[in-house]
Amino acid sequence: MRACGLNGENLFLSEILRLQGVSAHRAGDADGAMIHFQSAIDEAAKNGAGLFELRAMMSLVDVLQERNQHKQAAEGLARCLAKVDRDSNAAFIVAARKLYAAMNDGQAG
Repeated sequence: MRACGLNGENLFLSEILRLQGVSAHRAGDADGAMIHFQSAIDEAAKNGAGLFELRAMMSLVDVLQERNQHKQAAEGLARCLAKVDRDSNAAFIVAARKLYAAMNDGQAG
């Protein structure tokens, strides 16, 4: 990852960080996973990579929901969805919108 920074090739750094979070989460390290996911979100935001930011947030949402931090999950997802094309029919964006809608329905009910 350090080489990415030295070479200025940061395009996929947020995805590498996200995958480290996925690995930590699968190994039972939710705290470590959250750190990696937040780092991925921050890196993607810094680079203006809204899709990568949304992807990392979707991973973080899984951990937040496991911890019953539903409000924080919904707020983060809303922030990321606001940064991507609202008219996009890309499967990943559609899935994120559906998840966000379901989260809001659950809060209202």
